[in-house]
Amino acid sequence: METWYFWYTDKIMVKLKLSAAALAVLAVQMAVPTAMASGCSVSALDTVAGLGTEVYLKGCASLAGFEISVKQPDGPQYPQSVTTDSNGEASTLIPSKYTETAGKYEVMAGSSSAFFTVIADRADDAHSNLIASAYSLSGPDDSLTVTIILRDRYDNPVSGRPIALVTSRFGDEAVPQAKQTDDLGRLIWQVRSGEPGVMSLIPYDILSGRQLKLKVQITVGSYAANSWLRGSLTGQGQGNEPVAASITADSAGFSDLSGAAVDHFELELPQGQTEVNANDLFSMNIRAMRGDEFVRAYVGTLIVKSSDPDAELPKKGEDPKSPATGRIDIRDIDQGQRKVALAFVLRKEGEQTIEVYDKDVPSISGKVTLFVKRSGALSGGRIQILSPKDRSRIRGDKIVLQGKAPSLVNLVVKGGKEQVTGESDSEGVFRIPVELNPEDREVTIFVSSENNSYESQPVHIIIDNDPPKIDSMVMDPEAGKAGNPAELTVKSEPELASASVNLEGTDYKLSGSGGIYTATFAAPAKEGSFDVTATLADSVGNTSSMLLKWDVKPALLPVVQNVKAEGKPREVQLTWQHIVAAPVSQYRIYIAKDSDPKNFIYSVTTLTAVSSAVIKDLPLGETYQFSLTALNSDGLESPEKSKPAVASPLGITLKAKSGNDSVLLEWNPLPSLPLDHYRLRFGPGPENLSESRAVDGEAVSFVVHDLIGGTTYWFSLTPVTVTGKIMEELTASVSATVGAAVFVPGIFEPVPSELIGHPGAPAEPVIPPPATPSSGISSIITIALVMITFLIGLMHWRRIVTERRLAADFFDLMSRKYHS
Repeated sequence: METWYFWYTDKIMVKLKLSAAALAVLAVQMAVPTAMASGCSVSALDTVAGLGTEVYLKGCASLAGFEISVKQPDGPQYPQSVTTDSNGEASTLIPSKYTETAGKYEVMAGSSSAFFTVIADRADDAHSNLIASAYSLSGPDDSLTVTIILRDRYDNPVSGRPIALVTSRFGDEAVPQAKQTDDLGRLIWQVRSGEPGVMSLIPYDILSGRQLKLKVQITVGSYAANSWLRGSLTGQGQGNEPVAASITADSAGFSDLSGAAVDHFELELPQGQTEVNANDLFSMNIRAMRGDEFVRAYVGTLIVKSSDPDAELPKKGEDPKSPATGRIDIRDIDQGQRKVALAFVLRKEGEQTIEVYDKDVPSISGKVTLFVKRSGALSGGRIQILSPKDRSRIRGDKIVLQGKAPSLVNLVVKGGKEQVTGESDSEGVFRIPVELNPEDREVTIFVSSENNSYESQPVHIIIDNDPPKIDSMVMDPEAGKAGNPAELTVKSEPELASASVNLEGTDYKLSGSGGIYTATFAAPAKEGSFDVTATLADSVGNTSSMLLKWDVKPALLPVVQNVKAEGKPREVQLTWQHIVAAPVSQYRIYIAKDSDPKNFIYSVTTLTAVSSAVIKDLPLGETYQFSLTALNSDGLESPEKSKPAVASPLGITLKAKSGNDSVLLEWNPLPSLPLDHYRLRFGPGPENLSESRAVDGEAVSFVVHDLIGGTTYWFSLTPVTVTGKIMEELTASVSATVGAAVFVPGIFEPVPSELIGHPGAPAEPVIPPPATPSSGISSIITIALVMITFLIGLMHWRRIVTERRLAADFFDLMSRKYHS
């Protein structure tokens, strides 16, 4: 099959002949957007195992479809389709189930690809292991290794995690062989101890501050030579892989396969018996096994059920969904084997079975078949135990069993340390002391008649002789301040009956829930080291105490906050936030020039604990800084001053200097006010300011001319803002006496006519009498010449006066220009 295609390029028609195969190739190439080859990029965010991630496309063709493929580290790929928006961008979420494996992932879209990393999640207790190379030490010269392998909930190794191995005793030593877990999530400690007894080792995650739910117990003492396990887990093979541990079993065939899977449980009655009496309590031993090996490392919860629907089983009925089943917990302290004492009762005769299985893995199970023989006792007939109640918690190893039975009947109590006998009185009431085995944590007690005609229902009792464990006790603040409040936090077990703290003979109640208890109280008013004692009690009266030494120092007054300063006419208004958290009696105000903030030129103290003050009589024309401290009644001052506030008192200081016929006025600038000009008024009296001038708002001096010598003038200067507001409250006044003007005539200067009549001047002008002409010039001409000379002199004098006034105006202009 052949197909012809046409298209135009540069106005030339091109004709192509394509075969069917070539057409298919062209179709595939056209399916990939051209933008993918020219700038389209793909990226993805790094994430944590099991959280999923987000993939982004950018710079691609708009409204185009793409196939995204995510390649996981172990090989499988996850495809997903996405369509870009009008900007050529798109994003899509990769589900969490495709990012459960830690490692490097590759995301591909068309011809573009990118990588993102998935890191392991936090360490999961159920998927991590704590392994000991032995479970006993013979003495201080003996040692063993403990290895932790951290994995998250998806079994990814958790590397780079600093873990501490906490011991239960001060004399034990656990030395880490590295600072943090390696790439396999592994960290090894070398353990030694010379103190006989049992030590518990628990890992602690330093970064998260969390104690892991993993524990091993090591026996130290003379019987350590009989240890069931010897081996080493610290050897290194090629590639830093751990060498397989060498494990040997003791003569009983027991060994520790820590971390190995348990495949079944063995159930066995004491002395291997296979027959029990109906309605009789019996004990059972349960062991975790792998093939023929006993697994001491097993820890878990077992579900118990029986073919006898009326059977009594440990903790039967606790699960409302399965009321016919019971529960048995195998703890780490049990070492894979649980001896359940006198907790089983079968009612129906014949062949019956008891089965257990792991709660999380039901396929791991075990069962025992027993033959139930006929019993003469009536099930639960006519004997009733009234005290203690079923599932009661008690303290100690003795109880008084109280109840009702047929009158005057001999009774037998079973389930205690030993079988005890007693009898009911004429009213059928019985009170029988029973001694319990102190090693047991749970016991089941029942009462039957001596002839087995009557029997009570069994009563399960929990023995709790352990005092409440106090995990931590923390004071906040760690170092108290005298008289200041503080909070104590105690971490212990939940649902305590009571909790209190004692300080200086005063008890304070601790309150809280979930194992965290707090109390708030005031520190002593004096400094020193004080005993803080917390006392906790559980529901059965077990108590424990912890002592904490608490240092209390003198209370320091806090820093004054929010100090503000505002310039007012000839004063500064200060405000601040009053301190209520400490006993403040007054405040001290420190004042410094803004140009020299470290040199405090003034300091004033308020008389009471106020929150504002007015500072007066500060020299005008300066900007000041104001800092505050607080003082208590003892005179103790806060060690740190407040942040300074800056302000200037508003006002003018006006000064005057007298001249012969003028006065020079000088004043300070007002930088905090935007001024348009100053209004200057003056006159011969304070109430007679008849003259007025407008002075430039940036000027700091002005010369007033043409004043009468020997006269006292009053001057008033008022600033006017750019908005036209006349600041009358900032008006400054001054007076000055003008000096008397003394005229000294020169050669070419006639005596001014204005001086006529003044002291020291002739009363009238001296005009010489006409002389008799000797040169033939007539007297008229002579008089005319004298008058012309006089007129010329008068005109010359007026010209001089005019020039002086022009010069004075010029100097006044220059003064205003260069002083402003």
